[in-house]
Amino acid sequence: MIRVTDVRTSLVLASDLLVPLPTIAARAEEAGLHRVWTTEFQGRDAVLRALALGLSSTRLQVGTGIAYVFTRVPRALAAAALDAQELVGGRFTLGLGAGTRGLRTAYGTEFEPPSTRLAEVVAELRSTWARAEWTRSVPPPPIAIAGVNEVMLRDAAHHGDLVVLHPLCLVEHHLHERVLPALQAGRDRRTVSTDVALSAWCIASVDPDSGLARDRARRQLAFYLSTPGYRPVVEGTPWGDQVSDLRTRFKAGETLDALAAMVPEELLDQVAVMGTPAEVRAGVARRSEELARLGISEIVLQTVSAGESELDTILALIDTFANVNKGMETS
Repeated sequence: MIRVTDVRTSLVLASDLLVPLPTIAARAEEAGLHRVWTTEFQGRDAVLRALALGLSSTRLQVGTGIAYVFTRVPRALAAAALDAQELVGGRFTLGLGAGTRGLRTAYGTEFEPPSTRLAEVVAELRSTWARAEWTRSVPPPPIAIAGVNEVMLRDAAHHGDLVVLHPLCLVEHHLHERVLPALQAGRDRRTVSTDVALSAWCIASVDPDSGLARDRARRQLAFYLSTPGYRPVVEGTPWGDQVSDLRTRFKAGETLDALAAMVPEELLDQVAVMGTPAEVRAGVARRSEELARLGISEIVLQTVSAGESELDTILALIDTFANVNKGMETS
């Protein structure tokens, strides 16, 4: 049973910022956030950026949220993750994902079927770390696996130490009809005594101008909804036709702002917390209660794009949650 007081508040940097990472780490640690996760972009490495955060802090948990497994040779990934874990004193989590088919195509990589291939990599990582010559001063990092759709979520709960739930997993119909049953199916297949932990990503946008905060979150959701691989998320909801139209217009070259205007408001409210600092704090408190009832122990606030003011927007989000984890363990 997860109590609401057990739900940690963390941050995921959906940003390619690099030089400001020490500033972000220091501010997040001072604010009492549990963990900061890094994302991966073409031209940016998630492991190295997580390491930069860890070396700029002493208590803050850090992790890759996510590193694309299809871009790396497993043995090299094992070494990089173990080095990061050792350098930050055991505060690193290796978050892995298979990305979308379009992303894998962009990288020129074949990785099918993704859930099976990812499970094979996880097994190879653990086998490598178990060798005597790989013994370090800290244990190997826990492995988090990200998912949106049923098969990946099932296999993530089967093989991972932690399951990373994409923001679209919070779409209520998808959550209850597909996500939770898939997680239970994966748990039923586990062969180890420890249970898998659950971490939920949530789009988070804060600004003194509540309308601007919603607009930024709406753009992020429009980007996700334009992705063909995420189509099942809205199946069985009232928004299937709207999202299908959005995707058609995306293929026709419509701008992101125009696509954002097509995002249903109720759908946005299900996957995001947004508004003024007070509104966002209240939204996260309410969402944390809901997640605790589902056995989810970490809510991860996903930053949104804000152009030239991106760093200021990230720091404002961190400051909104100063001391939310005060008095909780940080390990």
